[in-house]
Amino acid sequence: GLWLLRSVDEWRYPEFLLLLSGPIVLYMAAAVLFPAAASSGNLDAHLMRRRRAFFSLMLAYVCFTALFEFFLLNNRLELAPAAFRLLGASLLAALAISERRGLHWGMALAVLASQLWFTYSYTFVLAAGQ
Repeated sequence: GLWLLRSVDEWRYPEFLLLLSGPIVLYMAAAVLFPAAASSGNLDAHLMRRRRAFFSLMLAYVCFTALFEFFLLNNRLELAPAAFRLLGASLLAALAISERRGLHWGMALAVLASQLWFTYSYTFVLAAGQ
């Protein structure tokens, strides 16, 4: 992961910009989704109004992480991570387009389940290495 970057002695501007692009896009997505301070409206309606911008920024984040791994970490393009990113990008695009709340709930639960599975399996990889 990111710890491999500590050995980089010299940074070029495009590399550094690529490194910073992920957190910048996440900040922008949070800013788009965050309601105004004086707002007391329905948060579901707020999400549906801002869904295209939010999910488009999240799609950009997925693209930036793929570029980051390829260019900065020198990882080869492997089938499993690329397929998972392509699936995630497709889901984000569907969420940006769709107004169906059931689809949004289903996708949110699928993302949560995948993150739980990743955390569970990664925990045992770390435990086996000790």
